[in-house]
Amino acid sequence: MDKLFRTGDVAKLHDVTSDTVRFYDKEGLVTPTIKKQKYRYYDLNATTLFSIVTLLREMKMPIQSIKELIYTEDYNQILKKLSNHTQSLIEQKEQLERKINYLNEFNKNLDVFEKKPNTFELINQISLYLCEGQSFSLEGVVNDYDACGNYVDDQLWNRTSLIIKLNNRINTNSKIEDKYYCGNIMDSECNETKVIHLNNILKFNYVGAIDENSKYLEAIFEKALAYCKLNSLIIDTIAPVYELFIMSHKVDDTDKHYISVFFQLQTN
Repeated sequence: MDKLFRTGDVAKLHDVTSDTVRFYDKEGLVTPTIKKQKYRYYDLNATTLFSIVTLLREMKMPIQSIKELIYTEDYNQILKKLSNHTQSLIEQKEQLERKINYLNEFNKNLDVFEKKPNTFELINQISLYLCEGQSFSLEGVVNDYDACGNYVDDQLWNRTSLIIKLNNRINTNSKIEDKYYCGNIMDSECNETKVIHLNNILKFNYVGAIDENSKYLEAIFEKALAYCKLNSLIIDTIAPVYELFIMSHKVDDTDKHYISVFFQLQTN
Protein backbone atom coordinates (compact mmCIF):
# COMPACT_ATOMS: atom_id res chain seq x y z
CA MET A 1 0.00 0.00 0.00
CA ASP A 2 1.19 3.48 -0.81
CA LYS A 3 2.23 5.78 2.00
CA LEU A 4 -0.85 7.28 3.69
CA PHE A 5 -0.90 10.67 5.41
CA ARG A 6 -3.34 11.54 8.16
CA THR A 7 -5.23 14.85 8.16
CA GLY A 8 -2.82 16.29 10.73
CA ASP A 9 0.18 15.16 8.66
CA VAL A 10 -1.14 16.88 5.53
CA ALA A 11 -1.87 20.03 7.53
CA LYS A 12 1.60 20.06 9.09
CA LEU A 13 3.30 19.40 5.76
CA HIS A 14 1.66 22.47 4.18
CA ASP A 15 1.60 24.70 7.27
CA VAL A 16 -2.19 24.94 7.33
CA THR A 17 -4.76 23.94 9.93
CA SER A 18 -6.62 20.63 10.00
CA ASP A 19 -9.77 22.69 9.42
CA THR A 20 -8.28 23.80 6.07
CA VAL A 21 -7.71 20.17 5.06
CA ARG A 22 -11.33 19.36 5.94
CA PHE A 23 -12.50 22.50 4.11
CA TYR A 24 -10.77 21.38 0.90
CA ASP A 25 -12.53 18.04 1.28
CA LYS A 26 -15.91 19.71 1.80
CA GLU A 27 -15.39 21.91 -1.30
CA GLY A 28 -14.43 18.91 -3.43
CA LEU A 29 -10.90 20.11 -4.05
CA VAL A 30 -8.92 17.30 -2.42
CA THR A 31 -10.83 14.36 -0.96
CA PRO A 32 -9.33 11.70 1.35
CA THR A 33 -8.19 8.48 -0.25
CA ILE A 34 -9.51 6.39 2.64
CA LYS A 35 -12.09 7.20 5.31
CA LYS A 36 -12.15 5.01 8.43
CA GLN A 37 -14.68 6.04 11.01
CA LYS A 38 -13.65 9.58 12.04
CA TYR A 39 -10.19 9.31 10.48
CA ARG A 40 -9.18 10.40 6.98
CA TYR A 41 -6.07 9.33 5.09
CA TYR A 42 -4.47 10.78 1.96
CA ASP A 43 -2.20 8.84 -0.37
CA LEU A 44 0.78 10.34 -2.18
CA ASN A 45 -1.29 11.42 -5.18
CA ALA A 46 -3.87 13.21 -3.03
CA THR A 47 -1.15 14.83 -0.95
CA THR A 48 0.62 16.06 -4.08
CA LEU A 49 -2.67 17.44 -5.36
CA PHE A 50 -3.12 19.15 -2.01
CA SER A 51 0.25 20.86 -2.57
CA ILE A 52 -0.94 22.27 -5.90
CA VAL A 53 -4.25 23.45 -4.44
CA THR A 54 -2.47 25.12 -1.52
CA LEU A 55 -0.17 26.93 -3.94
CA LEU A 56 -3.09 28.19 -6.03
CA ARG A 57 -5.01 29.30 -2.94
CA GLU A 58 -1.90 31.13 -1.75
CA MET A 59 -1.92 32.89 -5.13
CA LYS A 60 -5.53 34.00 -4.37
CA MET A 61 -7.08 31.89 -7.14
CA PRO A 62 -10.84 31.38 -6.59
CA ILE A 63 -12.00 27.89 -5.62
CA GLN A 64 -14.11 27.43 -8.75
CA SER A 65 -11.12 28.32 -10.95
CA ILE A 66 -8.98 25.81 -9.06
CA LYS A 67 -11.58 23.09 -9.65
CA GLU A 68 -11.65 23.85 -13.37
CA LEU A 69 -7.88 23.71 -13.45
CA ILE A 70 -7.17 20.51 -11.53
CA TYR A 71 -9.89 18.48 -13.21
CA THR A 72 -9.02 19.31 -16.80
CA GLU A 73 -6.85 17.08 -18.96
CA ASP A 74 -6.11 19.87 -21.42
CA TYR A 75 -2.50 20.84 -20.74
CA ASN A 76 -2.79 24.01 -22.84
CA GLN A 77 -5.83 25.03 -20.80
CA ILE A 78 -3.80 24.62 -17.63
CA LEU A 79 -1.01 26.78 -18.99
CA LYS A 80 -3.49 29.42 -20.16
CA LYS A 81 -5.21 29.64 -16.77
CA LEU A 82 -1.92 29.83 -14.91
CA SER A 83 -0.59 32.47 -17.31
CA ASN A 84 -3.73 34.56 -16.96
CA HIS A 85 -3.56 34.33 -13.20
CA THR A 86 0.12 35.23 -13.25
CA GLN A 87 -0.67 38.34 -15.30
CA SER A 88 -3.42 39.24 -12.84
CA LEU A 89 -0.94 39.02 -9.95
CA ILE A 90 1.53 41.20 -11.85
CA GLU A 91 -1.16 43.84 -12.29
CA GLN A 92 -2.03 43.61 -8.60
CA LYS A 93 1.66 44.04 -7.77
CA GLU A 94 1.85 47.16 -9.94
CA GLN A 95 -1.22 48.62 -8.24
CA LEU A 96 0.24 47.82 -4.83
CA GLU A 97 3.47 49.59 -5.77
CA ARG A 98 1.45 52.63 -6.90
CA LYS A 99 -0.41 52.66 -3.59
CA ILE A 100 2.87 52.52 -1.69
CA ASN A 101 4.34 55.35 -3.79
CA TYR A 102 1.20 57.42 -3.27
CA LEU A 103 1.24 56.91 0.49
CA ASN A 104 4.93 57.82 0.62
CA GLU A 105 4.21 61.05 -1.24
CA PHE A 106 1.14 61.79 0.87
CA ASN A 107 3.05 61.15 4.11
CA LYS A 108 5.82 63.40 2.87
CA ASN A 109 3.28 66.21 2.43
CA LEU A 110 1.85 65.69 5.92
CA ASP A 111 5.34 65.64 7.40
CA VAL A 112 5.94 69.13 6.00
CA PHE A 113 2.77 70.41 7.67
CA GLU A 114 3.88 68.85 10.93
CA LYS A 115 7.39 70.32 10.85
CA LYS A 116 6.71 73.64 9.06
CA PRO A 117 3.09 74.70 9.65
CA ASN A 118 2.05 78.13 8.34
CA THR A 119 5.47 78.85 6.87
CA PHE A 120 6.80 79.68 3.42
CA GLU A 121 9.07 77.50 1.29
CA LEU A 122 10.82 78.23 -1.99
CA ILE A 123 10.25 75.31 -4.36
CA ASN A 124 12.16 74.86 -7.61
CA GLN A 125 9.69 72.47 -9.21
CA ILE A 126 6.55 70.53 -8.39
CA SER A 127 3.90 68.78 -10.49
CA LEU A 128 0.16 68.66 -9.92
CA TYR A 129 -2.21 66.36 -11.81
CA LEU A 130 -5.83 67.12 -12.54
CA CYS A 131 -8.78 66.17 -14.71
CA GLU A 132 -10.26 69.13 -16.54
CA GLY A 133 -13.39 67.09 -17.18
CA GLN A 134 -14.18 67.19 -13.47
CA SER A 135 -14.32 70.83 -12.45
CA PHE A 136 -16.57 72.43 -9.88
CA SER A 137 -17.70 75.85 -8.74
CA LEU A 138 -19.20 76.97 -5.45
CA GLU A 139 -22.62 76.51 -7.04
CA GLY A 140 -21.91 72.91 -7.98
CA VAL A 141 -20.61 70.85 -10.84
CA VAL A 142 -19.58 72.75 -13.94
CA ASN A 143 -19.12 69.68 -16.11
CA ASP A 144 -21.41 66.74 -15.31
CA TYR A 145 -21.63 63.26 -16.77
CA ASP A 146 -24.24 64.32 -19.32
CA ALA A 147 -22.13 67.17 -20.61
CA CYS A 148 -18.65 65.74 -20.47
CA GLY A 149 -17.27 62.24 -20.82
CA ASN A 150 -13.66 63.16 -20.11
CA TYR A 151 -12.95 61.41 -16.84
CA VAL A 152 -9.80 59.70 -15.67
CA ASP A 153 -10.14 55.98 -16.31
CA ASP A 154 -7.97 55.04 -13.35
CA GLN A 155 -9.76 53.76 -10.26
CA LEU A 156 -6.82 54.24 -7.91
CA TRP A 157 -6.24 57.80 -9.17
CA ASN A 158 -9.89 58.69 -8.64
CA ARG A 159 -10.20 57.04 -5.23
CA THR A 160 -7.15 58.89 -3.95
CA SER A 161 -8.10 62.17 -5.62
CA LEU A 162 -7.65 65.52 -3.92
CA ILE A 163 -9.17 68.94 -4.57
CA ILE A 164 -7.09 71.43 -6.53
CA LYS A 165 -8.34 75.01 -6.67
CA LEU A 166 -7.24 77.57 -9.25
CA ASN A 167 -7.77 81.06 -7.88
CA ASN A 168 -7.56 83.75 -10.55
CA ARG A 169 -8.80 86.66 -8.48
CA ILE A 170 -6.73 86.78 -5.31
CA ASN A 171 -3.96 88.91 -6.81
CA THR A 172 -5.77 90.54 -9.73
CA ASN A 173 -9.13 92.00 -10.64
CA SER A 174 -9.77 89.08 -12.97
CA LYS A 175 -13.41 88.11 -13.49
CA ILE A 176 -12.47 84.51 -14.26
CA GLU A 177 -14.34 82.24 -11.88
CA ASP A 178 -12.33 80.20 -9.41
CA LYS A 179 -12.36 76.52 -10.31
CA TYR A 180 -12.11 73.40 -8.20
CA TYR A 181 -10.72 70.33 -9.95
CA CYS A 182 -10.46 66.65 -9.21
CA GLY A 183 -6.69 66.34 -8.85
CA ASN A 184 -3.93 64.23 -7.42
CA ILE A 185 -0.29 64.16 -6.40
CA MET A 186 0.45 61.16 -8.63
CA ASP A 187 0.31 60.73 -12.38
CA SER A 188 -1.86 58.38 -14.41
CA GLU A 189 -1.45 56.80 -17.81
CA CYS A 190 -4.99 57.90 -18.67
CA ASN A 191 -4.99 60.51 -21.45
CA GLU A 192 -7.47 62.66 -19.51
CA THR A 193 -4.89 63.43 -16.83
CA LYS A 194 -3.35 66.87 -17.25
CA VAL A 195 -0.05 67.63 -15.59
CA ILE A 196 0.75 71.13 -14.36
CA HIS A 197 4.46 71.75 -13.91
CA LEU A 198 5.09 74.59 -11.49
CA ASN A 199 8.57 76.08 -11.47
CA ASN A 200 10.08 78.73 -9.24
CA ILE A 201 7.21 78.96 -6.79
CA LEU A 202 6.55 80.17 -3.28
CA LYS A 203 4.66 77.60 -1.22
CA PHE A 204 2.75 78.25 1.99
CA ASN A 205 1.92 75.32 4.28
CA TYR A 206 -1.45 76.44 5.62
CA VAL A 207 -2.87 74.74 8.70
CA GLY A 208 -6.13 76.11 10.07
CA ALA A 209 -9.74 76.93 9.31
CA ILE A 210 -11.11 78.20 6.00
CA ASP A 211 -14.12 80.28 5.07
CA GLU A 212 -16.38 80.55 2.02
CA ASN A 213 -15.10 84.01 1.07
CA SER A 214 -11.44 82.93 1.00
CA LYS A 215 -10.46 85.49 3.64
CA TYR A 216 -7.82 83.05 4.83
CA LEU A 217 -6.27 83.11 1.36
CA GLU A 218 -6.28 86.91 1.27
CA ALA A 219 -4.39 86.90 4.57
CA ILE A 220 -1.86 84.41 3.15
CA PHE A 221 -1.46 86.58 0.04
CA GLU A 222 -0.62 89.62 2.18
CA LYS A 223 1.96 87.54 4.04
CA ALA A 224 3.37 86.35 0.70
CA LEU A 225 3.80 89.93 -0.49
CA ALA A 226 5.64 90.81 2.72
CA TYR A 227 7.83 87.71 2.42
CA CYS A 228 8.69 88.53 -1.20
CA LYS A 229 9.53 92.14 -0.35
CA LEU A 230 11.84 90.98 2.42
CA ASN A 231 13.56 88.43 0.15
CA SER A 232 13.66 90.45 -3.09
CA LEU A 233 11.10 88.25 -4.85
CA ILE A 234 8.13 89.19 -7.03
CA ILE A 235 4.85 87.28 -7.36
CA ASP A 236 3.60 86.78 -10.91
CA THR A 237 0.19 88.45 -10.65
CA ILE A 238 -0.97 87.02 -14.00
CA ALA A 239 -0.57 83.39 -12.97
CA PRO A 240 -3.32 81.78 -10.87
CA VAL A 241 -2.77 80.81 -7.25
CA TYR A 242 -3.00 77.03 -6.80
CA GLU A 243 -4.42 75.49 -3.65
CA LEU A 244 -3.95 71.79 -2.99
CA PHE A 245 -6.32 70.52 -0.29
CA ILE A 246 -4.35 67.70 1.32
CA MET A 247 -6.46 66.79 4.34
CA SER A 248 -8.96 68.04 6.90
CA HIS A 249 -10.21 66.79 10.25
CA LYS A 250 -12.00 68.10 13.31
CA VAL A 251 -10.24 69.40 16.40
CA ASP A 252 -12.53 70.42 19.28
CA ASP A 253 -15.48 70.61 16.86
CA THR A 254 -13.51 72.92 14.55
CA ASP A 255 -12.49 71.96 11.03
CA LYS A 256 -8.72 71.97 10.61
CA HIS A 257 -7.42 72.04 7.05
CA TYR A 258 -4.02 71.28 5.56
CA ILE A 259 -3.59 73.19 2.32
CA SER A 260 -0.55 73.74 0.13
CA VAL A 261 -0.81 77.21 -1.45
CA PHE A 262 1.41 77.88 -4.48
CA PHE A 263 2.31 81.36 -5.74
CA GLN A 264 4.10 81.66 -9.06
CA LEU A 265 7.21 83.85 -8.83
CA GLN A 266 8.59 85.96 -11.64
CA THR A 267 11.87 84.78 -13.09
CA ASN A 268 14.77 87.15 -13.47
